[in-house]
Amino acid sequence: MAKKIVIVSLAASGLVGAIALVDLITGFPFGKFSATMDICMIIGAAVVLYMAYDTIDEVK
Repeated sequence: MAKKIVIVSLAASGLVGAIALVDLITGFPFGKFSATMDICMIIGAAVVLYMAYDTIDEVK
């Protein structure tokens, strides 16, 4: 059960990071409202991705 929750958080943070990256480059989803916010979202998503990957690796 716990591994499934970590996998879902991995997918969600990957999606958030991808959307923020696309917005930073093209301005599509949010119209480039704030580049600073996009960068912060990418950094936050990267931290969650790392923590989720490390947790999955530890559970094995």
